[in-house]
Amino acid sequence: MGRTFLVVLIYALGGTLVAGEPSVRNSGLVQNVMGELVYVTGLNMVASVGSQLRVDNESSGDSTSLKVIKELDDVLVTQIVEASGSGVKVSDRVRLVGTHSSDQSLRTAYAVRIDRGPKMDGILNDAVWRQAQPIEGFIQRDPGYWIPTTERTVARILYDDKQIYFGFECYDSEPNQIVANYMRRDSELWGDDNVQILLDTYNDKQNGVFFFVNSLGAKRDLVLSQEGRTYNEDWDCIWQAKGHRHNRGWSVEVAIPFDQLRFKKEEDAVWGINLARFIARKTESTALMVGRRSSSPRQRYRTTDLAQLRGLKSLKTKSLFQIKPYVLPSRLQNLQSTDPTTSTSFESGVDVRYGVTPNMTLDLSYNTDFAQVEGDQK
Repeated sequence: MGRTFLVVLIYALGGTLVAGEPSVRNSGLVQNVMGELVYVTGLNMVASVGSQLRVDNESSGDSTSLKVIKELDDVLVTQIVEASGSGVKVSDRVRLVGTHSSDQSLRTAYAVRIDRGPKMDGILNDAVWRQAQPIEGFIQRDPGYWIPTTERTVARILYDDKQIYFGFECYDSEPNQIVANYMRRDSELWGDDNVQILLDTYNDKQNGVFFFVNSLGAKRDLVLSQEGRTYNEDWDCIWQAKGHRHNRGWSVEVAIPFDQLRFKKEEDAVWGINLARFIARKTESTALMVGRRSSSPRQRYRTTDLAQLRGLKSLKTKSLFQIKPYVLPSRLQNLQSTDPTTSTSFESGVDVRYGVTPNMTLDLSYNTDFAQVEGDQK
């Protein structure tokens, strides 16, 4: 099913690659371990993106394989591709074992199929969540850049025949400082503490759908296009979100029906994904995957810098079919008459939306209520 991918920051001091047996000049040393993040010195100018590293524990014989995925001045960012035993510890030595890898894929999250989804109450205590693979190692987009987040976040992804589920556990050292101002749907949630989900279901880096949820379970959704440079706020996906506050922070559960999404019918689908969290009191934006450095809040919408979502097997595409009837009452009274009379009338109509193909949606309307017309996009 895959292993948890971790992010490792390597502070390097310099050196050159020497042929033959590993030497001090092409090896580093783990100096600090912070959750999923590990700091190592000694590999500057030696390893580059795609390089393979290995952490060896001489006492236990355990080893961990790493791959460099990012260069930041004197810092290399790597991910664990294979681990055994007790994992990485302070004082473990890191050595360069290969200077290039043909696989340049970045971070990967895995979804796990279940028979029945969790109870949607915002609390991740259902047994099914224990089947999910924890996703950690969120990194800062702003104010820092590719450095560890100051508050731990753990995400999980499940799915069944009908829906995909996301669970977020947002730990907070000051839970009484969590910002939550809105409960109404489509409010300006970006100022609250919130979590975010970006899905590129065609994995084409062009389009996507975006979801916000705050700690109260208030939600907001968008449709993204042109690599995330443009978005439509009028889209109203039918989905569920529940939030829960507790003494260690807050948690969120999200359920998105597959019939609200568009995707190719594949035996083993790969989607683009980003998961993110905003800590309001610190104005700290963190994410699973961070692209080029930018202080613009719209950077969170970019579909060009995403992780991969794997594990989605034999998804069934279902044609969208929605019926939205309406009844519009009106009351008319002549106030200038000496004997004003009141008349009441009703107008009715219906809007129908049908998914002809995964890429085409047909909208039909009878007696359209133009005052309520929405610019929804699919």
